[in-house]
Amino acid sequence: MSKKNIVCFLLILLLCFIPVQEAHAGNLSLFSSLEWNQEQTNFSKNPQNFSQEIQNRLNSTRDSIGQLALLISHPWGTYDYTRPIFVAPRDGGGIIFEVDIHWHRNLNSRNHVTRIAWEIVNNKHYKASVIWDDSTFSPIHEEEVNDFFRQLLPN
Repeated sequence: MSKKNIVCFLLILLLCFIPVQEAHAGNLSLFSSLEWNQEQTNFSKNPQNFSQEIQNRLNSTRDSIGQLALLISHPWGTYDYTRPIFVAPRDGGGIIFEVDIHWHRNLNSRNHVTRIAWEIVNNKHYKASVIWDDSTFSPIHEEEVNDFFRQLLPN
């Protein structure tokens, strides 16, 4: 086994034992329960207002959302920024928000992008998943990414 292979093996082994900080939405919510209950009537009358309001609130907190989502999906990455949130209609109804998180690893100077699609159907969280990622290492904790976005809307 070459020195390079041994070093790579040891590095991977070491990364397996480094504790990972847990991320969750905590106090980060797009609406308070009271706001959510009041807005439901308005949103059901005009779904366009719903998607616009969610997009506005996502954009106002996108750095916090991006940092926490990166901490879940690539815990060893270093956050750079989150691009403005893109919104589009979802096939079969509902809406999709795309969150592009830019980040890098300290191991090299290459920048990475992780794209998360958050789907909302009938004004409720449907699912969130990583739909594109250009890192050498695949994103981890996909179910936790989904749970994180679920917590952004009141039940």
